[in-house]
Amino acid sequence: MIKNLIFDYSDTLMRFGGLDWLREAAGDEERAMRIHRAMFLLPEWAVYDRGEIDGETVKSRLKASLDDSDCELGLRYFDEWYRHHTMIAGIPELLAELKAKGYGIYLLSDYPECFEYNWGKFADFFQIFDGRGVSYELHSRKRERTAFPLMLDRYNLKAEESYFVDDLGLNIEAARECGLRAHQFTTTECLREELNKLGIL
Repeated sequence: MIKNLIFDYSDTLMRFGGLDWLREAAGDEERAMRIHRAMFLLPEWAVYDRGEIDGETVKSRLKASLDDSDCELGLRYFDEWYRHHTMIAGIPELLAELKAKGYGIYLLSDYPECFEYNWGKFADFFQIFDGRGVSYELHSRKRERTAFPLMLDRYNLKAEESYFVDDLGLNIEAARECGLRAHQFTTTECLREELNKLGIL
């Protein structure tokens, strides 16, 4: 029996708009994607996500990896990417329905220390949550598998009673390997349909 729902953050609860910001600033899709990939594919990024190095260390590494023509914009992107999230339509209403039915609502996100900007910016929305696990606090990312048991232990949750929602297939696979039921998020409507089929809504 499902008692708890655990949600990813970016592109599950909130739409990530940082790349849109970069595209507009770059004025060139190829340049925008080159900078975006250069930053998020840095070997140091996974370490940053786990809270094992600080942002300035990553920024310095990014600077060294970019061509001179991309450097200024790339460093601006590092300072901006996490500031551009907007609520996905229907999510607040869905969470309110789940909460009213007595389910526990939790957040589990791969995110470095700058997540606190969003936790503060959307504080009213996050009040509905019963707990959170962020990779920089857990020192583990979802794809590394250990994030799930750490999250469950933190809030005394059982895997078989927990349902995980994330937009990335590799995180869904990791959740299932850890004993959770899981849904790959595409739209709020599709998630509602799945929750109705399962008798959760």
